Order: sequence, then C-alpha cells, then structure tokens
Amino acid sequence: NTGGDVVLVDTLTVSEGELSSLEGFVKLDFTVYPNPVSNTLNIVGSFSPTSNVCIFNALGDLVYSSNSEKEIQISKLAPGKYFLKLTDEGFTVTKIFIKQ
Repeated sequence: NTGGDVVLVDTLTVSEGELSSLEGFVKLDFTVYPNPVSNTLNIVGSFSPTSNVCIFNALGDLVYSSNSEKEIQISKLAPGKYFLKLTDEGFTVTKIFIKQ
C-alpha cells in the first residue's frame, strides 16, 4: 500500500484451478433492469433454475430470498440502494440496484 487507496501488485500468478473458476464465473452473467426501479425488478441472463436470489439493503439486512426468480416485486421495499446476490453452482455475483 502506498498510503492512499492504491494497491500495487508486484506479481500475479494464475494457476489452472483458478482459470477453471473464472470460466464458471463468466457463465454466471446476468443483468438487472430497470435501474432505478419502482415495482418490478427483472433478471435476465444465464443461470440455472436451482440458483438462489437474495436482496440485501444498504445495512446488510436480508430483505428478500427466493430460488431463480426472473421477476421480483419490490414495490414494498423502502427507497434506497440494494444489493442483489445471485448464487448458482457455487458461484456468486452481486449487482447493485436503486429502488425509487
């Protein structure tokens, strides 16, 4: 660390196991829209029917959880910033959305 928010990487090593993990990570690609959203949040992308969807508020509280929903009714959520976490086959990706 150089004293600020900058981190310098001296050496980066990628092994075969890590590369396999990155390939799986690429398969878990999805988009949430509209953003910002008022009522219905849509999730489109490549994930399995056994995936898990969780929504957390800005304080980290779990406010929603379900399996592989593609449309989530969020009209009852308070306005603010939320984190949608999708977990599928051991991989997890988090997207941020704004509730109006």
